[in-house]
Amino acid sequence: MDETSQIPTHISSRESGGGALNNVCHGSLAGVSRNGNAVLTNPHVLIVYADLEYAGKPADQQVQELLASDFVAGLTQYGVIDAAFDGSAVVQAAVLPNQVLVDSSIQNLLKGLFSAGTVKPPGPAVTGNPVYLVICPSSSVLVYGGYSSAALSPAQLTQAQQLLGLANPPNLQTGLGGYHGAMYYGTGPYPLNVVYAVIAAPWRMTLIEHELVEAFTDFDGQNGYRNSSCEIGDICEALPTVGYAGSQVETYWSNSDRDCIAGPAWQTLGGGVTSGPAAVSWGPGRIDLFVAGSGSALYHQAFDGQWLGWDLRGTPAPGVGVASDPVAVSWAASRLDAFVAGTDGNLWHLWWQGAWGPWDNLLGGFTQTPWRPAAVAPSPGVLHLFVTGAGGSLQHKWFASNNWNNWETFGTGFASDPATVAWSPNRLDIFGVGADGHLAHVWWDGDVHSNGQESLLPSVQLYPGYSPAAISQGPGLLDIFVIDVASKLWHVSYDNGWTSKSLGAAEFFSRPCAVFSPAEPALPQPAGLAVVAVGKGPLLSYMTSPDGTSWRQGRSLGGLITGNPSVVCAESGRAEIFGAFKSRISSHNLPDIRTKTVSIVGIA
Repeated sequence: MDETSQIPTHISSRESGGGALNNVCHGSLAGVSRNGNAVLTNPHVLIVYADLEYAGKPADQQVQELLASDFVAGLTQYGVIDAAFDGSAVVQAAVLPNQVLVDSSIQNLLKGLFSAGTVKPPGPAVTGNPVYLVICPSSSVLVYGGYSSAALSPAQLTQAQQLLGLANPPNLQTGLGGYHGAMYYGTGPYPLNVVYAVIAAPWRMTLIEHELVEAFTDFDGQNGYRNSSCEIGDICEALPTVGYAGSQVETYWSNSDRDCIAGPAWQTLGGGVTSGPAAVSWGPGRIDLFVAGSGSALYHQAFDGQWLGWDLRGTPAPGVGVASDPVAVSWAASRLDAFVAGTDGNLWHLWWQGAWGPWDNLLGGFTQTPWRPAAVAPSPGVLHLFVTGAGGSLQHKWFASNNWNNWETFGTGFASDPATVAWSPNRLDIFGVGADGHLAHVWWDGDVHSNGQESLLPSVQLYPGYSPAAISQGPGLLDIFVIDVASKLWHVSYDNGWTSKSLGAAEFFSRPCAVFSPAEPALPQPAGLAVVAVGKGPLLSYMTSPDGTSWRQGRSLGGLITGNPSVVCAESGRAEIFGAFKSRISSHNLPDIRTKTVSIVGIA
């Protein structure tokens, strides 16, 4: 067979927000379906810079970092198993002599590069499924499908007419950012299928990412994953861009999430929630999840090999609803204790030990709004609760010997909800943002109460709207995570002395949560830490520390999260993360709860 071309049918807008090129697709909830075999299971991207002006290969690093991240992990649902960057080539300007570029110009460019040996065509010598990403010269105007990347002069219109073989000058609309497609190359009965994406100048990562994810999942623009004329990037291109792997990129449609995502797909556990989640594990492979939902009631769902469905635990009392994110702890296997702020200002308690007990009113009469308790179970049969009360007083209530003790004042000068942790049965540490804006700390060791409040991070002003996260890796060890007024995350640790460290320039906009995975020498599995918070987008982001001191760069988990996340370790080396997500497509529904498992000690 002689060299012939398949006609690419997909174009994308150069304008931010998607322009009008694919506006029929924007916000489509129909999803996409597979129409054929035009899916690349192992795409390898090679950039072709079509002018010497790109001698510095300006897109290489960003494309490489994006493909090396888990940004494309959500494409596994479409059969894209892996993606990689295979380098780049810079082409002399004379190879594309015309100011106006049409699809035949791009195809002829690639054929010439293959023939000259400058770029390898698909075949046994090339790894994976090659995708040739062509970045057009800044002096050129790209024309395709009735659109152009810029307005054409009369001379350029004549040139476009000649290149397209038309009887009259084309009537073009501006706004073209790029397109992708495929062509046959070679002779004989089995010519090579060459997949390419074309980016108009000036290039942007939003355009590159858009065309690549669609080339991976519908490379010929016809026989992959699409819905009518819409591909996975088209549905989401009008939404705000997000930061991912150092670049600003668009999201893409996920059938699994029924939403626009960046990164791995989430598992959806159901919708209609009005609070953030609280997750707890009382043994390997077991997770219990609590949320507030319809009617200001508490809902519970358990994982024991599989998710078992939501069960309604109801409101604390007639006329009293749930007014905070829940808090959950476990002092032993088959024991759960959940706590919520009630709309009556009291703290309410619900427990399970083989069967659900009744709601307990733990009183309190807290008048500030909103507020959320902190809870810890340092040993079987013992519970400690802390609430920041009026005037910044730290209020304490505890359960021991099968009896609740009265509220007492445990400290003063707190400006945030507290966080508490126990490194042993007779040691309590409580943290919060102090009235001075620094990290406040009080403690109790079974006999001695701290003499007043200890102020940590004295040079850092913290945001009082985000309470700290506190965990312990063992006796004498503490890890606290806080967010400052510049939205930066800090790690404060104790090991025979306090140390603190900024965890980078990434910005976070929620209460952080953290989890510790103990070492498992038999696996072997080292210990590790993970901290999760809402980043820009708002996308859920996490950071991991395989040794408790050095930290890997934060990674985005995608999704449009509302409120505060939760995280639990029910399996060595893994963190199960939960968040309440609102659809990027529809603003008329309540958030749903979604979950995702990530590696704490390795690369997820």
